[in-house]
Amino acid sequence: MQLEAYLSSRNLELSAAPPGLLGDFVSWLVRERKQQPATVELSFIGAETYVSWRRGQGEALPPISSDVALPRKEVLLRLALRGMQVSEYLAALDEAHVPEPVLTALRLAPFCGLRLRELSRLKVDDIVRGDTEGRNDWWRVIVRRGKGGKFRQVPLPPQAEIALRPYLEGDYFRMTPQPDKALWPDPHAASGRLGHQKIQRWLRKVRPFMGGKKVNAHALRRTYCTMLVRDYHVPIETVSRWMGHKSIATTLTYYVQVDDEELVRDMDRHFGPRSD
Repeated sequence: MQLEAYLSSRNLELSAAPPGLLGDFVSWLVRERKQQPATVELSFIGAETYVSWRRGQGEALPPISSDVALPRKEVLLRLALRGMQVSEYLAALDEAHVPEPVLTALRLAPFCGLRLRELSRLKVDDIVRGDTEGRNDWWRVIVRRGKGGKFRQVPLPPQAEIALRPYLEGDYFRMTPQPDKALWPDPHAASGRLGHQKIQRWLRKVRPFMGGKKVNAHALRRTYCTMLVRDYHVPIETVSRWMGHKSIATTLTYYVQVDDEELVRDMDRHFGPRSD
């Protein structure tokens, strides 16, 4: 995480940080790390969130001012899809006439949090329909070789089942040869299975049908991550593990998108409405 690198470079501890820590941190990102404005903003938001999280864990941290002048943004950030944007994205897939199996892969993407390479490598046996011991009906996906060769299991919300079930029971999947039990067989590919580059190409073709919104693979991963935190109230530590992140700081910095209104609603829900 950038904040940790900054503290290390200055021989500082967060527990003894000066009030102007975040302002100095932003200057360091610009002058020494040569970061672009959009990246600086992401790093700053992540640092703020990380400090708040540490306080939430009961640590007695000194007052740290967040009144910092950020560099002017030059590009739009690719954020998670929220609310109606998810419906617009799914409708755009149909409007763009995305073919199978790319269509179902892209329908699943915002509800599984997988990287496109991980998504393209899935086999039929990697989709587990409900708990084998009958404890619950949640589907999950097994990532056998994620980033860094890591193994992990990822639970799928109901929206993922809605995307997958018609595909698994449909004519395309049942009638297309499945080399090595590939979940996404593709007779037009030399390998006989869908590759992540083809998913990426079709994702770019979908953008014009969303009014030019910069939807990319990271935005789809952020959508899943934010959904877990906001809609299902999954602890951030658990979300980080499901996302395959090495550090919880990565999840806090780049993937969880929460706005001020949502924070106020959370405060009201947990502590009751504030009386003025």
